[in-house]
Amino acid sequence: MRRALWSLLVFSLAACGRGPLPQPRLVAIEPDSGRNSASTFVTLTGENLLPGITFDLGEGRGEVPEGSLSGQVGNLPLASVAWVDAATVTAVVPPGLAPGRHDVSLVLPTGETVHLAAAFEATDGVPPAITVDEAETDRFAAPGLRLQLVATVEDDSGALGSVAFEACVVVAGGCEVFHSVPDGGAGQSPRTVRFDADAPMDLVEGDRVRLTVRAADPEGNQTTASWELVTRLAPSLDAIAPSAGGEAGGTRVVVSGAGFDGDTRFFLGGAPAAATVVDGSTAWLLTPPGMGKVDLVARRGRAEATLPKAFTYFPGPAISMLSPPSVSAEGGRALTITGTGLTPDPVVHLDAQALPLVSAGTTRLVVMVPPATPGDHLLTVETRFGATSLPLPVNGPPQVVSIEPPGAPEAGGTLLVLHGSGFVDDPSTRVWVGDAPAPATTVLDTERIEFTAPPGVGTVPVQVRSDRHPPSAILPLTYRPAPHLYGVTPTDGPLSGGTTITVRGAGFVPGAQTAVLVGGVPATAVTVPDPWHLTAVTPQASTPGAVPIEVAGPQLGQSTGAVTFRYNPTPRVTGVRPPRIPSGRSTRVEVVGVDLLDDGGTTVTFNGVPGTDLAFLGPDRLEVLAPPLGDGIVSVEVRNPRHDPSNPVGTLEYTSGLVLTAVEPGDGPLSGGQSVLVRGGGFPDGATFDLRFGGVSAPSVVRLDEATLQAQTPPGGLAGPVDVQLVVPGVGSATSSAAYRYNAVPRVDAVVPPSGLVAGGAWVEVRGANFLTDGATSVYFGSTPAPFVEVRSEDTLLAEVPPGAAGPVAVEVRHPRHDPSEPDGTFTYGDGSVVFLAPSTGRTAAPGEPVPVHVLAQTSGAAVASVTVTMTPPAGSPTVQTAGGGPSPVGASFDFVVPAGLPDGARIRFAATAVDTGGTSYDAEPVEVEVRAVAQPVALEVAPVSARLTVGEARALRVLRRLSDGTVEAIAPQTDLVYQSSGAEVLVTADGVIRGEAAGHARVTVSDGSGLTAACEVTVEAGPQARLLPERVLLSVGGQLPLRFELREGAQVTDLTGDPGTLWTSSDPTVVAVGPTGVLDATGVGEATVTATALTGETASATVRVVDGSEALVLDGEAWAASGDLALAALTLRPGTTLWGVGSACFRLEVGSGGLTLEPGAVLDASGGAGGPGAAGGEGFGPSLIDAGAGGAGGPGAGGGGAGSEGGVPGPVAA
Repeated sequence: MRRALWSLLVFSLAACGRGPLPQPRLVAIEPDSGRNSASTFVTLTGENLLPGITFDLGEGRGEVPEGSLSGQVGNLPLASVAWVDAATVTAVVPPGLAPGRHDVSLVLPTGETVHLAAAFEATDGVPPAITVDEAETDRFAAPGLRLQLVATVEDDSGALGSVAFEACVVVAGGCEVFHSVPDGGAGQSPRTVRFDADAPMDLVEGDRVRLTVRAADPEGNQTTASWELVTRLAPSLDAIAPSAGGEAGGTRVVVSGAGFDGDTRFFLGGAPAAATVVDGSTAWLLTPPGMGKVDLVARRGRAEATLPKAFTYFPGPAISMLSPPSVSAEGGRALTITGTGLTPDPVVHLDAQALPLVSAGTTRLVVMVPPATPGDHLLTVETRFGATSLPLPVNGPPQVVSIEPPGAPEAGGTLLVLHGSGFVDDPSTRVWVGDAPAPATTVLDTERIEFTAPPGVGTVPVQVRSDRHPPSAILPLTYRPAPHLYGVTPTDGPLSGGTTITVRGAGFVPGAQTAVLVGGVPATAVTVPDPWHLTAVTPQASTPGAVPIEVAGPQLGQSTGAVTFRYNPTPRVTGVRPPRIPSGRSTRVEVVGVDLLDDGGTTVTFNGVPGTDLAFLGPDRLEVLAPPLGDGIVSVEVRNPRHDPSNPVGTLEYTSGLVLTAVEPGDGPLSGGQSVLVRGGGFPDGATFDLRFGGVSAPSVVRLDEATLQAQTPPGGLAGPVDVQLVVPGVGSATSSAAYRYNAVPRVDAVVPPSGLVAGGAWVEVRGANFLTDGATSVYFGSTPAPFVEVRSEDTLLAEVPPGAAGPVAVEVRHPRHDPSEPDGTFTYGDGSVVFLAPSTGRTAAPGEPVPVHVLAQTSGAAVASVTVTMTPPAGSPTVQTAGGGPSPVGASFDFVVPAGLPDGARIRFAATAVDTGGTSYDAEPVEVEVRAVAQPVALEVAPVSARLTVGEARALRVLRRLSDGTVEAIAPQTDLVYQSSGAEVLVTADGVIRGEAAGHARVTVSDGSGLTAACEVTVEAGPQARLLPERVLLSVGGQLPLRFELREGAQVTDLTGDPGTLWTSSDPTVVAVGPTGVLDATGVGEATVTATALTGETASATVRVVDGSEALVLDGEAWAASGDLALAALTLRPGTTLWGVGSACFRLEVGSGGLTLEPGAVLDASGGAGGPGAAGGEGFGPSLIDAGAGGAGGPGAGGGGAGSEGGVPGPVAA
């Protein structure tokens, strides 16, 4: 390829029609000066400095050729001109310029010249400068000593040509060289040079040594610098006195030797010592600080002499501790100073006063401190080796302000705090109470001292004393007697606490810190209004019972006096009878429980609504009028300000359905025939009522109103409580457990006395069993009633004998609520008699036991003159006692004592004779008393010892007491017996009636208060259980499904679905109706409850939900049965949910666009025929169909919905 080179092309913008080129110009030259003896490299700066450019067209590049720029400085051309850019050009100024300033010009390729006037200054060359470093260079010479010279050589050219060194001894007429360095070499400037030379050994005192440095620049300009040293010979050392001093320095010593002058310097341990040279052989020194044994050095110039280990430094005194750290202003006490270097020759000052020295040692000084003013004083210890000082506090008496609390109990032991200032924490500091120190004193800080009050009486002085300060002023401390407690009001309260109590006593201190402990637990809100009363709020307690109340406080001590507060147990409601009452009406109910309080403050609430007309029937039973409430189960709670609300509470059901609440009267004769009123609710007008007492139907029942029936009781089987059941065909049934009691037929065992006058008027005691104590009992003598009867117990009554004909008559006990007594007693009418009222034959008595004897004497005419009783033992003389008479009848009482020594089983005979004023005698039928040891109760027995009940069944327990003599006596249920059940499965009443509450087992325990107990093991069976299957039903509007009603008792199952006595009801017939055979008929959208009631009262229910296809239904965690066509917008079965098809029709499930979702654990069983869980199987219908509708997203495990086609489902689908 052919290449064309264009050289030195100058582009002219004007040729392109773009206007003239910018004008070039020079601005500066750097550096702007230089030596005329050497070349100087410079940089010229300016604007538009354009060069010529050579292009290589073949390679497509251009370059600036050499020589395209030129220039001149003064009259010399610039060398090596080079273009850098349009603003920068470099060049070299050649040597040879005349001294002064010169113009600089630059010629461009265009021919243009740019100038810079007087821009560069040329200077003449000067020799280098030499500066000797005096600090580094020797000033004195000595024989054989290595001499040193340090100098800085600098030339303004930045370079050195040569540096030479020479050392010589100055002599007359010249200088004898003993060392030289001809040329130290060239180098850059500035430069530091160091030369060494050993001085000749023949130097004598005063010889001068000259050190010379010569330097030249590269051009040969030369300069010289000299330094002269004077020869000094070394001094000599002989001794130093004293040879020891303190480490702090400052000891004045004398040094002896030779060769000392004004240039001699002295050093101890390397440290310079201030010196005064007296003459050539003596100098005074002041020692610098140091430690241990050190050398003494004397130096003249660089010649020195050494006296090894010539001086010993000893430590000066140092104080580490003062004991005590402060002293009393009273003085007169020893002060111990502990430290180091406290000897020799110690002197101790307190301020300017020297203190007497008791003992001295290197580490311990003991001095006596004189009296001094309070405040800080300067204590100084001085020895031969130094002195040290530190402040010593001098304490004045502390200030005492108050004692907290200001009093203490006489027994002492209370922690008190003394307030003030200036207290010193020292073992010697004690608080004195009276004439003795307190048992314990603790200085808390400078303003508080805690001390324990010793025992004391009255007001005593309190003072602070210490070895380290004078005694304080005196404060009074008052001792108070311990408070005495007399009583508390109220005396009891609930376990939860919160009762505000007032404690009565003496010795309380208003405003003083007071604690009230109730059972050892602090009460709250304690207030002391006066010395005789305080109030507090009781804390919570864990167990019921009486606990002591104590009052204590720092000023009070521990209270005396036994005062207790009783925490009442939380009552428990164990039952409410009847369990159901009519809604909307007030009904009297019985509440049975434990720990109920009969104090007039008890209330019973029903879901928070208080009942009225409350009355206690016994220690654990009460009656109350329940308020009118709506349907539902309510909680029954017993409340009293003296105990917490009952826990557990009872429950009571209000119902608008059929219910029995009471039978009035609640008891009657076993033979029946008693007219009773049956209270309750829901008695329909025009219905047939079958009222059953213990399963036996009443012969007649009449409806008086919606809540009252009148009936005649049927005969009973056994005495005791029975259930009362009302069955209303077509409506249902209701049962009241143990609502009626058949009273046992009373019996008469004895009439005492068994005889009397035909005129009557005498009192007899009728003994037997099963007497009623309600005031309606009558006693008949033959056909004549007694004019007055008093029933004392269930086995004893008193009756006034009516007039009668001579001879025996039957004595019969009658009552409207029981049958006449059987058997009857016998009473004999006559003209006169004397009878034993006590004792009776068969009575036992122990030797030495008193035997009261009561005799009744009657005569028909004359008055009774005397009555005589004779006691005849089996051996020995009879004992005779006689009493005076009076108008007939006459009662006489005698006191006999069974003779000692009679054997067990011996019989004592008592005979009585009465004589009237006419002389006629009447003899009583004798009685015999058997001698026996006193019989003691040894065991308690309950019958039966085990029992089996069904839920709701009740039964009475019988309790017997076995005595040590082998006899057994019956105990009335409500005398001194306490019944308890171990579990909620069995309820036991205060009169010993047990009732099954829930299936399970419990032990019923009875105790008589003497420590004897007996138990009955009770098993409660569930009894017949009614079920309605299926229990949850899902139907579309118009769908039907038969239900099954069954009664299970153990393994036996009875189908009551078609029983004529079964009553079927629906809670909402507009949603679902039910026929007489249990067939459901879905009539409208919604949910209703269908109930089946057996003729015997058992009930069961099922939930029915009816849909119309628009619902998005979610079933959660239950089993549902469906039948027929079931349409839904969406269906979701949550975990644990089962939906299955039952009934005789094909089960068809149609789900809309919302989809079918089966969550994990859900089951869809469309196989049909299974009948549902527990339904005893269906008829085996099927197959069932599912119409997936438009398809759905499906749930986990459910899959997609499909396109909407029908298909058989071969069995359960589980998510």
